[in-house]
Amino acid sequence: MSTILDKICERKRVEVADLKRRLSQDPSHPIHAILSSTRPNPRRFEAALRAPGLSVISEVKRKSPSAGSIGAIPDPLALGKTYQDGGASCISCLTDYEAFGGTLDDLLALREEVTIPILRKDFTVDLVQIAEAIWAGSSAVLLIVAVLKDETAWFIQKCEELGIDALVEVHDEAELRIAVEGKARIIGVNSRNLKTFHTDLAVAERLAKHLPDGIVKVAESGIHHPEDARRMYRAGYDAVLVGESLVKAADPGVFIQQMRGMLPFQPRPPAIKICGLTDPHTAAHAAKAGAHFVGIVFAKGSKRFVGSVDRASEVSKAAAAEGAEAWGVFTEQSADEIIDIVNTAQLKGVQLHGDGCRAAFAEIDARLPPTVRRVYVCSVSEDGHVSHELPPAVKASLQKHRDYVLYDGVRPGAGTPFEWELFHPDRELPFFLAGGLAPENVAEALAQVHPTGVDVSSGVEETPGCGRKDPARMVSFIEAVRTAKASPTAVQAPTVCANGLT
Repeated sequence: MSTILDKICERKRVEVADLKRRLSQDPSHPIHAILSSTRPNPRRFEAALRAPGLSVISEVKRKSPSAGSIGAIPDPLALGKTYQDGGASCISCLTDYEAFGGTLDDLLALREEVTIPILRKDFTVDLVQIAEAIWAGSSAVLLIVAVLKDETAWFIQKCEELGIDALVEVHDEAELRIAVEGKARIIGVNSRNLKTFHTDLAVAERLAKHLPDGIVKVAESGIHHPEDARRMYRAGYDAVLVGESLVKAADPGVFIQQMRGMLPFQPRPPAIKICGLTDPHTAAHAAKAGAHFVGIVFAKGSKRFVGSVDRASEVSKAAAAEGAEAWGVFTEQSADEIIDIVNTAQLKGVQLHGDGCRAAFAEIDARLPPTVRRVYVCSVSEDGHVSHELPPAVKASLQKHRDYVLYDGVRPGAGTPFEWELFHPDRELPFFLAGGLAPENVAEALAQVHPTGVDVSSGVEETPGCGRKDPARMVSFIEAVRTAKASPTAVQAPTVCANGLT
């Protein structure tokens, strides 16, 4: 079965054939002279990345296969100048149109006024693309080992002869060996698997230990927050390549300076979910008070059971009207039932409790729309031991920008906290803390566990376990979370546009 990368490369070879055909009809084009000569490599791109501190390669990126539409960018030069003025070391310009919305015209526009080095980011499959990049004013090109394989060393050598830097991209140890043996001077570790487009910063941290001294080390993909950039710097990287988060940033210049440590940043406050809501009025009240998510329980034996899908739809719409997302909480429903409920009630997330739902995760995941969050629940015993671990296959499927793990007690809804001091969650993914939280203890829980988000149910009820929410306690809980001291060690939350969480 062809991967996304395979399909892109097939299309790229067609584009290259068309470029060569057009060049054959224009023998005076400067690209011919570039291909037939050699020149010294000024190493502008490499030098910029070797500067002290963390360097930032800021990307002009309109869309991607994983994120979809990112930003229109009607004026790439204006964005490039914003990056440059904000302290970017280099600019990465995507020139693949079909998958990423970029063109060579974007690069040509940038080159008019931007003075920092520019990387032409594309899927290089032929030498003529490198010559074209030089003609367009690039200081570097991208060479992807997963694309070039055994030809990588040849392409690195040709870049050297033509006088342009090469950012050689790898994703695993085998690709890293190819890059090192090919004498790459700049190696980028892409935390995104180009075959599955799944992103995991742990990949970059793992490979950092095997990168030889003297090589410029670049961390690519998965940088959503200044702390992610600093995490890569602590792992040993000289630079980070950031696209989507910068394009979406309210002030890209400030974001760049925060990543470089030139300005302080405030970690995002934890996301807040109030679970077990059964009526539209309470859902609207919770959202107005500042909850980012509300949980609708579909377990028929629970006092918090919503009663019907129609009622769930009303709760979901009321929450959405005030800016909160509604998640369905499922225990033993089949994949068919869950998909039907999600579609009918317009749910934005599915929270999977119970062995039946968790066992069916792969099927549910495959059938859910890509915009619906997957929330996998792991059980924790009273002593803080994770009794139901996150299966490797599930972990590989969860998307950091969208999904969560939720840690709850072995008896969900019982209102009993577990030992937070002894609790050791998987911190590679955003996670929610649940189980016995209340306005009186949530600040302590945040200080000890540092979760991405908190989930409360019985702790904001009129009496714990009755199923009826107390509006005053909901407000008190939300205020307690907001005023608790934020922790920079928390895994940052996926971006949602709800009640100020961005």
